[in-house]
Amino acid sequence: MANSRSGNLFEDRYDPKLRWYLPQLELVADPDREFAFKANVIGQDTNADQFNTGTLTLSLRKSVRRT
Repeated sequence: MANSRSGNLFEDRYDPKLRWYLPQLELVADPDREFAFKANVIGQDTNADQFNTGTLTLSLRKSVRRT
């Protein structure tokens, strides 16, 4: 439904009378008490190179842009 965008509004997939808004997301002010980063080694390939995963946790504030 990306082609139905008008400003920050989108048409609903099933009901053309409904609209969805695209929120504006921004990082919360410092300090972000939820901020965390975690990395794990989860395995190795045939050359003994490690596979890693990471998890990033942070806080976002959502607002409605008026366009």
